[in-house]
Amino acid sequence: MSRTIPKLTPAEKSEFVSTLRLLLTAGKNGGAVRFKHEGRSLKGVDCVGTPVWGYAQLGMACYVRDLDRYSKTPDGHTLERMIREHLGEPLKKHQWQPGDIALLRWIGKGGANISHVAILTRYRFDETGKTFGLLHALRENKKVIEHVLDSVWRRRIVEVYRT
Repeated sequence: MSRTIPKLTPAEKSEFVSTLRLLLTAGKNGGAVRFKHEGRSLKGVDCVGTPVWGYAQLGMACYVRDLDRYSKTPDGHTLERMIREHLGEPLKKHQWQPGDIALLRWIGKGGANISHVAILTRYRFDETGKTFGLLHALRENKKVIEHVLDSVWRRRIVEVYRT
């Protein structure tokens, strides 16, 4: 399927990531915004709500199609299908950039289904300039977090999409 929305410029992607980082400090007492299933506000967001909220703050709501009334245990296909229909084909690893949307496999009771969304960030710079981070709302942490994309998290990434 062809893309129906324009690609973000590097400056827009940087602004998007900066806006999402507000979720790390805009919660109660200056802490991170808490995890809330189907949340789309500073009162709480979930993994899908994180990019949806970020784009809405920038007036770019068309960049990520929102989902509503979904299970806390995703079926493993709906999320992937929705993202692919809206954003096109996934990227190759060497094409990843901060601001791209990653779909992750979560290993749990339902197996190893695609069931999580995170945003790639530039977490820190090293000699290659390729040290990525992930910014996402994680139920297990009960809040929005950002951390380095280490080998454990990298293995969970199934596909990455450009917005």
